[in-house]
Amino acid sequence: MRTSDKLGISNPANGLLVYDADTKSFWYFESGWKEILNSSSSVTPTGPALGDLTGFYPSPTVAKIQNLDVAFGVPFDRQIMKWDLLNNRWESANDSLFLPYNVQSSSAIKLFGITNANVSNGATAVYGKTSVSGSGILPALSVGVWGDNNTGAGVLGTSNSNVGVYGYSVQNYGLYGFSGGAAYAGVYGTNLTSGDAMKGEIFSGGAGIHGKSNGIIGKAGWFELTNANNTDTVVKMRQDGLGLGLSVHNSNTSNTNTAMTVRHAGNGTALYAYSEGGMAVNFEVTTASNTNPAVKLLNQGSGNTLLVDAYNVNGLSSGLVVNYSGIGYGIDVNPSNGKAANFANVNAANNNNMVTVSTNGTGRGISSVLSNSSNLAAAVYGSSSGNKGVEGIAQNYGVLGQSTGLTGGIGVLGQSHLNSGDGIGVKGISYGTGNTSGAVTGINLSSGVGVYAESQTGVAIIGTTSRPNGASIYGTNDAASGQAIRGAASGNDGISIYGEAGLSNSLSYAANFRNYNAVNTREVVHMETNGLNRTLTLQTTNAANTAEMIYGKNYGNGNMMTLQDGAGDTKVYINNAGNMGLDGALLVRGTKGIVRSSSGTQLRVELLSAIVPGQPLSHYDQFNSQIIKNFTFSTPFSTIPTVSLGNISSGGFLGLTPSIESVTTTGCQLVLRNYTPYDFTIVNTIVSLIAVGAE
Repeated sequence: MRTSDKLGISNPANGLLVYDADTKSFWYFESGWKEILNSSSSVTPTGPALGDLTGFYPSPTVAKIQNLDVAFGVPFDRQIMKWDLLNNRWESANDSLFLPYNVQSSSAIKLFGITNANVSNGATAVYGKTSVSGSGILPALSVGVWGDNNTGAGVLGTSNSNVGVYGYSVQNYGLYGFSGGAAYAGVYGTNLTSGDAMKGEIFSGGAGIHGKSNGIIGKAGWFELTNANNTDTVVKMRQDGLGLGLSVHNSNTSNTNTAMTVRHAGNGTALYAYSEGGMAVNFEVTTASNTNPAVKLLNQGSGNTLLVDAYNVNGLSSGLVVNYSGIGYGIDVNPSNGKAANFANVNAANNNNMVTVSTNGTGRGISSVLSNSSNLAAAVYGSSSGNKGVEGIAQNYGVLGQSTGLTGGIGVLGQSHLNSGDGIGVKGISYGTGNTSGAVTGINLSSGVGVYAESQTGVAIIGTTSRPNGASIYGTNDAASGQAIRGAASGNDGISIYGEAGLSNSLSYAANFRNYNAVNTREVVHMETNGLNRTLTLQTTNAANTAEMIYGKNYGNGNMMTLQDGAGDTKVYINNAGNMGLDGALLVRGTKGIVRSSSGTQLRVELLSAIVPGQPLSHYDQFNSQIIKNFTFSTPFSTIPTVSLGNISSGGFLGLTPSIESVTTTGCQLVLRNYTPYDFTIVNTIVSLIAVGAE
């Protein structure tokens, strides 16, 4: 019986034996229910202890080891237990090394020697640690003496008149220091006097001090003065031999950085070179394919970036001469704020050119490139208080203006309203009659525009023609992905392209788009929006208009209309036969679906089918025998649906009672119970359920 049934027996007799189905064990009654020991119960011994033990269970004491007596109370603190043959018993003895341990001796060999034959990383002969946790670092090599500390020094060597720590090696490092902290050094030297904190000395090849960086970041050497009042030199070099004073070499051919950078945050000179005989400074680029500048100057102050003074006024030499035969730049100036270059003539009687550029090659004399796409300034700007701002004379193009961007950059800018309201910014006159001989012709060979016009208040471009079939503005594009005519609007409520028809009571079209190529697979009109409103809006304002808002003729075999989502899946289509297909629900009056309830809720019907495997089912009693089959909906309902039992395709439930229980928005359970007094064995049964609920 169950435990509750057992405890519910009134006045049980002593010796009554019951099998408890909950604990799966036998119980008998004797002034209360007592469990008979099963295989998992523990047994605690009682009574006097025997053998090497004395006293009584459950807490005896050890009196002997292997039937040999043990002295009472041993071992004591810091003692070991040894066999005493004289007294014929186990006794304690002080036979170990205790701390603190401090002795003194004199020996020509090792006083204390320990050898570890293992050479694995971290293998150590002597290990000394301060603090409980230690550093937590495993050395990357075997160690003779390892000093470990979490916060203080691992190994400290001090000397009043000689070497504090001496490292010697024949073929490897004499002294090796390693640090994992970002603000700490592997080897740290300090000198409180005027001596050296760290000194390296060699007598043959190699380097006195060698700094090396093996990681993807980190400097090989770093020198700094942290005292703002220190007037000494950060790094001082002296060369008494015949070699270079300083050599900087970038051996990585993919390195595009400068070999040496000098910065000065004060008012002094960033780099000062003085020579009593030869050249003070010599910069060379020896690789012909190097596109980097030989000299780069950076000035973040308000002074001159480069100042050249030629004091020999009677000489014929130039103030600055740059001879460069590479493919880069002879001079490359990149200012972060001010002007890249400034040429000024303060002598009013000087009639020489300020800047003369002569080239015997095939490239441009002057090339001005504005790489900032948001820069609205001109690539070349000429301002003159005299007659001409910019003058161009050539056998082909006098002035050629090009813009590499659709917005911002201007090839040629002509302004007239600065000093005259009737002036002309750019005026073109042409006597040609063809479409390619315009007064102003804009040609673009890339993805930009040929002519870009901008107006603050009026019309940017006016085109007028009186020739039949002639265009007032004609655009031609022969390049791939280009535009023959493009309009861009950047102001609020602006219009990129605006077409009007019916002016002067004419019968005309506001716009006409036509494709002449019968095998053209491109759309005649393509519209795309990245905004938040409609892509296309149509409006008829004439109340007397009886024509259709949209009229289309289809002579082909394709659909009259196809609508797709962003993934390219067709959601709505109307074919040439007039049939319409929908991927979603067809909504009727009140935005209600075709399948709906009386309250207007969109309903969904789902059929579920499953196999209930054949199995026995005992008659219904206190053990509540039942069969449960779980069902999961393909997609969750918005509210708990109504589920009913459908047909049984094969098999059967005989006399079992089925019920639908535990219904949620995601699934339900089919429960079969046997309320009869008979046992059944059902066969494999295929059963269907019907779920109806809100979508």
